[in-house]
Amino acid sequence: CIDQLDHVAEHSIQLHLPWIQHVLGDVPISGFLIPDPLVPMIADDGERVLMEDFAQALQDHLQALGGRSLIIASSDLSHVGPQFGEPAAVDEQRRGEIEQHDRDLISKFMQGESSAFIEAMEWCKNPTRWCSIGNMSVFLSLMGSDSTVELLDYRQAYDESEQWMVTAAAFAVE
Repeated sequence: CIDQLDHVAEHSIQLHLPWIQHVLGDVPISGFLIPDPLVPMIADDGERVLMEDFAQALQDHLQALGGRSLIIASSDLSHVGPQFGEPAAVDEQRRGEIEQHDRDLISKFMQGESSAFIEAMEWCKNPTRWCSIGNMSVFLSLMGSDSTVELLDYRQAYDESEQWMVTAAAFAVE
């Protein structure tokens, strides 16, 4: 596929598949890599579907299956510091700024509107390099209008030399 390069940096699924197989056993698993809607494609073979069309097809498929499905939309949030091309170290002040930025975008995600979430990311131009915006958006498209999103935890992982920081959050949806 000519547009495989669009997924080279994507790693959100690799950690979860072994966990799912270990915890749930031999169950059917479907994994999908969804491009970031904010990043232009490197190349297009003409066979790609729109993110909205994919979300609708997946929703139709899940409804046809019936029963319960576990949906995991994995994403790293901010990637900051010199290791990611920024000039300044990730000191305590910078960590606080990033947390505020993340929480502002998290609040948009928790509103449950895919288009509003993408618009917020486009407006701020994703300065802290959130990953997997595509799968987060598709996930929001799959939620019913009566669903609620709860923030379970927010964390920042960083090195002591202040060269990098990656943030993450966990959500539950009912």
